Amino acid sequence: MQRQGLKYTAKIFGDEQGNPTAEIDGYPAVHAGVSDLACTTAVGVSETEMFNVQFTAGSEGRNNPEFSDPCAVSDRVAGMVLANLPAG
Repeated sequence: MQRQGLKYTAKIFGDEQGNPTAEIDGYPAVHAGVSDLACTTAVGVSETEMFNVQFTAGSEGRNNPEFSDPCAVSDRVAGMVLANLPAG
């Protein structure tokens, strides 16, 4: 849904009350599409805006311990995105 920030996504993937279930560098977040190989981290950056980071371990990375927790990888990339967003 446009201009709803994380609200709509949290209603689907958040807790039972529709609240975010994760936090990335102080920003509310939820995980979606979680499997042994993949995770999407949705991060709310304002009341009306959010962004997604999707990670899927490829065939070469499936046995790499660094990628054993796909949500940890997508969270780490989301933190990098936040660190590079302009202020305001």
